[in-house]
Amino acid sequence: MVYFFYINGNIDEDKSLFNGNVHLFNFRHKTTFWTKVKRNTLFCYEFMFFYDKVIKSGVQYDAVWCNDLPTLIPATKISKKLNCKLIYDSHEIYTETLNQFFPRKARGIKKIIYSILLHVMKRHGETVEKKYIPKVDVFITVNESLLSNFSNKQIIKKGLVIMNLPKIKDKVVNEKIDFKRKFGWSENSFISIYQGVLNEGRGLKILLQAYVLLEESFKLVFLGNGPIQHELMEYVKINSLEHRVKFIDLVPLNTVNKYTAGANLGINLLESYNLSKSLASPNKLFEYIHEGIPVLASDSVENIKVFNSYNVGYLTKNNPIAIADKLNHISKQEKSTFEEALNLAKEHYNWENQLPVFRLILEI
Repeated sequence: MVYFFYINGNIDEDKSLFNGNVHLFNFRHKTTFWTKVKRNTLFCYEFMFFYDKVIKSGVQYDAVWCNDLPTLIPATKISKKLNCKLIYDSHEIYTETLNQFFPRKARGIKKIIYSILLHVMKRHGETVEKKYIPKVDVFITVNESLLSNFSNKQIIKKGLVIMNLPKIKDKVVNEKIDFKRKFGWSENSFISIYQGVLNEGRGLKILLQAYVLLEESFKLVFLGNGPIQHELMEYVKINSLEHRVKFIDLVPLNTVNKYTAGANLGINLLESYNLSKSLASPNKLFEYIHEGIPVLASDSVENIKVFNSYNVGYLTKNNPIAIADKLNHISKQEKSTFEEALNLAKEHYNWENQLPVFRLILEI
């Protein structure tokens, strides 16, 4: 039985994601002046209220599983109070991601304030990691590069990798979104898709710059929304790309694959804003692979490992000319060029192959 404590969800929608073995505890977490102060200084103390919530549930848990650095302190307290196993699931190097929370182009007094806050937050996070990670019974992250980075800095009792991968579907998607019909695009259109949050660090501005260099037949779909959506849409308008670049807002999770499968190519760019980004394993790469479309990806450490093993698309440098060149090359390839490698990669990179790691956790 799993008891899932989280904030600001939609309990009715969330229930559809789990079976009867998962009990959901959703809490409203309002942003106040003091939560903002904590979030931008001693952020590891923002979610201390989880300690009381979990203890008051009255359940004697066998393990507490916490996700990322802001929840590590309350989870450690719960583990000590209940004398249960502590599992720390770190999807990224959290202290390295902090610069993403501040504007990159700040000037004057704002730049000074942001620099001070970033320094405070990073020192705070590193202090918490140094003190609390050695108390963790099982340390989990999403790839070997990240595990190696943590192991070099901290004493880790037991470190494991559980990749964040899609499940193997029973059958290939039969129903695909017909983008050519939907947007009135010509039959010779080559359609790329980016799915996910429209955020800094995803190479989206660079991608649009590449499309300025490409012929009319190259089309692009953004599936999702996010902080830089308006900025991207303005760039599209200014550069007269409206007929070639389309934005689709969030769609139900169970329909995303229909959109993905309707494209010729998946976009998975990742800018090296920080060490965490450089060592990341983006989920999108594997989501595209599972829908049977080749991928254009940044030549990051973990992406290179995948592409060296399986011919699932092209790697690229993060600049408009390189991206445009690779798009031109891949558009001239037959779909069958990548078909066998995509199937083999799907058989290797899937959630079912990660499940044995959970058995190891239970044995520790």
